[in-house]
Amino acid sequence: MPERAYQLWTADQPDFNWLTRVKSGRGDSGMRPPYVTVLCRACNRFSLDDVFRLGFEPPHRIRVRKGRNLLVTEDYFLCVRDGILDALNAAGVKGFASKPLPETEWHVLSVTDRRPFDASVYEPSGRKCAECGRQPQYRTIQFERQIDRPAERLTFFCTATERGQGGFDTFVTEPLLEVLRGAGAKGAMFQRLLDADEEERQTREPSWKPKGSVVVL
Repeated sequence: MPERAYQLWTADQPDFNWLTRVKSGRGDSGMRPPYVTVLCRACNRFSLDDVFRLGFEPPHRIRVRKGRNLLVTEDYFLCVRDGILDALNAAGVKGFASKPLPETEWHVLSVTDRRPFDASVYEPSGRKCAECGRQPQYRTIQFERQIDRPAERLTFFCTATERGQGGFDTFVTEPLLEVLRGAGAKGAMFQRLLDADEEERQTREPSWKPKGSVVVL
């Protein structure tokens, strides 16, 4: 039976961090040259996988509150500090690949276990890009029935496709959440997917949430 799963959120970040954009000496912001080739010229969006394959060249500067060791950048890349990556590798966590951010203590994770999901959960907004077909999508997965959970006990996983505006919805199994907690992960909130009985109750009582279903690290 699949493990219980939690969606990963890092929405309270006070600082702006970008991996694909850079500021000039005059303060102007633009796309880093290596990534221009994978950019849609019509809507300026890109695939995270394309950027990850190209890698990350210095300089990069990650700004976070003291002690924070996990974040998602403004361009949707999941990043962790050295200590968290060491803990993931030591525990044998599955479902991700990593690349370093050179000259920093941070690493970019690409979640590789892509799972089928109910795409009707998303609500489209605005027009599709005439060139690449991307369209912003909002709302999110809340229930276990909406995504195929992996058989692996200790793993990251995510939606099979990115949202139209960029980024995958990312999840951890409950044992992986405990690994992160034990490693001192700081800077994320985890919201548990609700099972059928919980979904039925929440349908009847929209403001109800199961005790312990939200974990803040």
